[in-house]
This record gives sequence, structure tokens and C-alpha cells, in this order.
Amino acid sequence: MTKNDWVVDNNNFRYFNQDGNLIVHIFKAQGIWQGYVLGYDQPIKQRQLSEALKDVDRALKECGWES
Repeated sequence: MTKNDWVVDNNNFRYFNQDGNLIVHIFKAQGIWQGYVLGYDQPIKQRQLSEALKDVDRALKECGWES
């Protein structure tokens, strides 16, 4: 695994940092994309994957994972 890898399988998206720690997990359940970002207090819930990814990007920046 290289720095900042996304692992995608069966509507599950997982994002790992360079140390191999899970930072983001996004998955589709009951027609809603749901996700969690390590250190972010609120779960992510969106109908569209693109909107969920925007929320993830914002959460990664707020938590200091990315600049």
C-alpha cells in the first residue's frame, strides 16, 4: 500500500494514510451513501456519491488529514 491509498470494493470505499491507518470509510446502505472520517464528529450521509465525496474532502481538511 502506498501513501494515501483508496481501496474500492462492492460499493465500499476506504481511504488509508501513509501508515496504513483507516481514515475514511464510505459505503452505500439502503440507497444512501454513508461515511465516517477519523476525527470528524458527524457521520456523512448523502444520496449522491459525488456529494458524499465533497463532504469527505471537507472533513479531511477540517481534521488536518489533508491541506
